[in-house]
Amino acid sequence: MRTILFFIFLIYHFNAKSQNDELFVQSTFNFDLSFEDINICAGDTVIITFPQVDISSFYDFSWFFNGFNYSEDSSIMIYDEGIYELQLYGDDTLITEFELNFYESLNSDLFFSDTLICQGDTLSIDFPSGNFSDYTEFTWFHNNVPMVSEPDSSILISNPGIYSLQFNDCPYLSTEFIVNFHEFSLFMSDSELNTDSLICIEDNPILVSSYNNYRHIWYIDGVELDNNLYNEESFIIEDILDEINFNQVYTFDLDIDFECGIISAKNSLDLVFVECECGLDMPNIFTPDGNNQNDFFKPFNNYESELVDPENLCRSTDFNLEIFNQWGKHIISINSNNEFPFWDGLDVNGNQMNSGIYFYRISYKVNIHSLPELKEITGYFHLFK
Repeated sequence: MRTILFFIFLIYHFNAKSQNDELFVQSTFNFDLSFEDINICAGDTVIITFPQVDISSFYDFSWFFNGFNYSEDSSIMIYDEGIYELQLYGDDTLITEFELNFYESLNSDLFFSDTLICQGDTLSIDFPSGNFSDYTEFTWFHNNVPMVSEPDSSILISNPGIYSLQFNDCPYLSTEFIVNFHEFSLFMSDSELNTDSLICIEDNPILVSSYNNYRHIWYIDGVELDNNLYNEESFIIEDILDEINFNQVYTFDLDIDFECGIISAKNSLDLVFVECECGLDMPNIFTPDGNNQNDFFKPFNNYESELVDPENLCRSTDFNLEIFNQWGKHIISINSNNEFPFWDGLDVNGNQMNSGIYFYRISYKVNIHSLPELKEITGYFHLFK
């Protein structure tokens, strides 16, 4: 709260007459109390000090506020809008008044809204319309730093930030608005998928932009996709499953053909697509008789996907398949890095094994997390001829 000191000036009017070439002053004073209306900021306090003059011809005085007695002190503190009077009592009562008003409130509707501009463009902001004649000085600020400006002039804006207009008569009375460049983000349609770059392909992920109604230009690893096919604000990963590999990082970028020209998304998405609901099973019988039907003992994917051929799901690695006869004798070990291992019914020396019950143990890594998960399956099966 600020305190402002005002003095009241009493102007003495008296008559001087010449009598017998001598100057004398009439004993009756004729006071003319001259007040001006006062404008202050809401929250300020004004101290009105009675002048140090001879008012001996008056025996008393009083201050009034809106018609009610306010004070008999020589100095008063005032802070409310209204009409103030000073009454001096003598042979006659001398009354003078003034009005205290607050500066006009800053109605934000008369000022500025947050604005978006294109990079390279310049925005002209004029001093607001309305009755602001009471504000004798003002200052424009950009991010709390004063800008060079003259009253009634406009400012030119080409950089984003927080702009404000402060009226110096009332330092705490100001208005502000935000200027930003047109920009947009690239994100997943399902917000839960944004927390991790590992995306389950079974969730049917969709990439979207925060702008629509403009031509979109999509990129994967810096390569522009066919804009005749991919030009909408939504990008469905299912549409490119034939072109991507699981467990591999892909960088997605997006441009928009905007009214400013081509603008790029302020972010990229680095995504790895994985099969989260995959699982391997082993058959319980096989018939290695050379008829090209069930000739091999090998794992199969037990997850049925509507999006992807099951053969391409669960792209596991580091397979190790071990076969034992029913008495626990080791028959053969088969290793494979990226392909499902299979057994054709022969031992390590190429001899055909007899029909019977055999035991298997298969271990492998499933790369559905940032660290591969090692799994193992064991069981019995029949070799039948």
